[in-house]
Amino acid sequence: GQRQWRDTTAYRTYYSNIKSWTDEEFTAMMHELEEVRDSCANDNAASVMEFCRQRHLPMASHDDTLVEHVEEALSNGISISEFPTTTEAACCASENGMLVMMGAPNVVRGGSHSGNASALDVAKEGHLGALSSDYVPASLLAAVFELAAKEIMPLPAAVNLVSANPAESVGLDDRGRIDTGRRADMVRVHHMDDMPVVRNVWRQGVQVY
Repeated sequence: GQRQWRDTTAYRTYYSNIKSWTDEEFTAMMHELEEVRDSCANDNAASVMEFCRQRHLPMASHDDTLVEHVEEALSNGISISEFPTTTEAACCASENGMLVMMGAPNVVRGGSHSGNASALDVAKEGHLGALSSDYVPASLLAAVFELAAKEIMPLPAAVNLVSANPAESVGLDDRGRIDTGRRADMVRVHHMDDMPVVRNVWRQGVQVY
């Protein structure tokens, strides 16, 4: 993955349960992937961004690693930095008005599964703006209470990471908060053995679970 695996040794370790390479095979494979990337990445990115601009769709950059990546995203009118891989990139994005979104599993695990920036560290610096379920949907709720339990932020602020903030970042102004005129999407949660468990769900004011 572009940017995600700045340390190719971590890439090799992560996929070692799927494929075992000799040093020569790994080097050849990396060169091949780089050639494919260089042949199409810029054109594909430009095409997607133009598609979004024409339709006034909010855009997110992915795996910002360097300050230069954030600056490039800003120059392209991108408003969300999704999964920045370094604290430097996350801080730069946040300080320049971008919403920094990181994976909830990163919070629950206490760090990135691929050796990148810790969402907890980004949150402690005050730059975490939203959480994504990434590869574990149930981690959203767990991460909210983990952030509050570690006293990194108050519970209402942690809840906003999975409700109001992401909704507002993509223009969904009819949800994300319990307020007059909004959809009344709500979840009732019970703590069981220090784990948050969903007990009831309301969608547009109607109980569905």
